[in-house]
Amino acid sequence: MHQYVNYGLVDYESIHNHPESLNKLIAEISAFDIELTDEMTLEAFYINTYNLLVIKQIIENYPLSSPMDIDGFFSKTTFNVASKNITLDQFENDIIRTELKDPRVHFVLVCGAQGCAPLPSFAYKPENIEQLLIEQTSKILNDGSFVILDTLNKRVSVSEIFKWYIEDFTKEGETVIDYINRYRKEKIPSGYAVRYYPYDWKTNSQ
Repeated sequence: MHQYVNYGLVDYESIHNHPESLNKLIAEISAFDIELTDEMTLEAFYINTYNLLVIKQIIENYPLSSPMDIDGFFSKTTFNVASKNITLDQFENDIIRTELKDPRVHFVLVCGAQGCAPLPSFAYKPENIEQLLIEQTSKILNDGSFVILDTLNKRVSVSEIFKWYIEDFTKEGETVIDYINRYRKEKIPSGYAVRYYPYDWKTNSQ
């Protein structure tokens, strides 16, 4: 699938015209045995699976301007994941966030929109999942178009991801700025006000 992703954008048209590789991966997702899986393999499986299921649903509704144009894109359509039928919302909130308890997943789960973190052109693997989570989170939180500093007005504008999942980023008394600064090269002053800019739901297509 890597040949269909470039600079975080997906060639949905080519996948729609030649879905064989994607359909093979979807079949493997259905047959996957979670019971025989270690923690790192499971984490990589969850992330790769979520991103592939989003792509699958987009090409089934291709052409598509936004995932939000499909009623129940995240909340109604079900997929077979390891012999269990679930929606994308259930997969993200009841399984991935609940089991992994790792806020970094928000920078690697790609919901098919331009407001998401860019989709990489590689799959996550058990042997490099931790390093890639660090790299991808650092990359997005140091991106000036994702975390926008306004030094004149002493504020920072961030994705609505931080508002929607604020409990994931503010554990143990941390603030959103505290969390972002874990990965920032240029630290944000703690006194800065936090603003949330509108999420861009346009499809992340090439």
